[in-house]
Amino acid sequence: MCCRALSDIILTQITEDIRSEFNPTWGRRMVQDRSLSESRTTGVPGMLLEMLSHQNFEDMKYGLDASFRFAASRAVYKGILKFLSLQYGCPYAVQPLPVKNFSATFGVQPDRVMLRWEPRTDPLEPTAVANSYLVRTRIDGGGFDDGVVVKDTSVTLDIEPGHVYSYEVTAVGEGGYSFPSEILSVGEAPGASRTVLIVNGFDRVGGPAAMNGSEYAGFNYLEDSGVPYRKTVCYTGQQYEFRRDAVLVNDVYPGFGACEDTYAGRIFAGNSFDYPSVHGKALLESGISFCSQSRDAYTAAPGDWEAIDLILGKQISDRRHTLFAPELKAALENHVSKGGILVLSGSAIASDPGARGWTEKALGYKMTDSHAGRDGLVKSPSGISYEFSHTPNPDCYSVENADGVAPSGLKGRIILRYQMRGVSAAVRTRFHSGAVVTAFGFPLETLSDREFMKTLLSESVK
Repeated sequence: MCCRALSDIILTQITEDIRSEFNPTWGRRMVQDRSLSESRTTGVPGMLLEMLSHQNFEDMKYGLDASFRFAASRAVYKGILKFLSLQYGCPYAVQPLPVKNFSATFGVQPDRVMLRWEPRTDPLEPTAVANSYLVRTRIDGGGFDDGVVVKDTSVTLDIEPGHVYSYEVTAVGEGGYSFPSEILSVGEAPGASRTVLIVNGFDRVGGPAAMNGSEYAGFNYLEDSGVPYRKTVCYTGQQYEFRRDAVLVNDVYPGFGACEDTYAGRIFAGNSFDYPSVHGKALLESGISFCSQSRDAYTAAPGDWEAIDLILGKQISDRRHTLFAPELKAALENHVSKGGILVLSGSAIASDPGARGWTEKALGYKMTDSHAGRDGLVKSPSGISYEFSHTPNPDCYSVENADGVAPSGLKGRIILRYQMRGVSAAVRTRFHSGAVVTAFGFPLETLSDREFMKTLLSESVK
């Protein structure tokens, strides 16, 4: 009876959570009573959960999405908690979710940084409440320290000029520790005359591009390999059999969905949530101070900044993410109208549906090609080619298709081109307000040559 109750509670939790977050029509799958040694001989209540099938295309569209895997795993964990609570008659508490609206800016006093954040409520679980926070610090290329416990949602810490300080916040509650927040960084350059605000607008985690037709279906990693959470071992190789009617022949040729095994067992990078430190290091080495905020913290209180570096990475607009939300558009328009400097880089800054039309009027650039730079090479004005990450690798997420961007007015000029076909890769536009907007159709942090990245970024914020 205990095993039956455990199975029912977990299955119910999975079904409810997936219907709430992903698919309102997700079917509740059956519970079977089988005499299997894996659950029968454990000595404790046990169950076998078979949730996703690699033979089912619809299942794998969810299974390759790290955000779905997190939600499903959290549902299993919550189901176990509720079962134990029922068995022993004691209350339970679920781990909190990561904090939101994170900000790391300089304090009123010199050599101080002010960290602010907000707790994230879980609409599916009222017990997932934080009552304190663990703030951890990293200096330059070292590791994170053991952290300090903070009861409030802000803290002021000391810094020394000339170093990159990075911070992450973990929510702590009765249910334990949350996943860590994104990582924000600050750096104070001795004698610097300006401070650049780095805004992290790249929070995407998701699966690869999917095609879903009546005759052909599958995943096209050459179009978009998706964005794993931190790192992944899930990618074995490109799918080569897309015909729905292709039947299984043997293990070598399994039919529909068959893929290569070229990359089996290898680790590939995804979204590290740590790119403000990469951009910040380049600025600090150029003698420029910087601080950073999450996108939502910036749009909640845009403030007056002389220069902004907006990281958009591989962000796109889909069911769970937005590239240019209305709040971000309004904040950027206001920044440009006041004569501010803006640098933005990302693989879909012109081709995303939310960007088209708006960037031409507001930011001075437009799309020329949504599949540029497939060879991962950009050419500098001096004719030297530099590579950005465009294939799966263990060091940096890959950009299979970067945007070709061109000036949308007479005040803009092309400053970089992709080596393949000579499509323009970056443009700089001067506005009547005095604002200067530099748009890169590929993410700057994916450049393998950090010196070239430093040159591009430092020249763009001056």
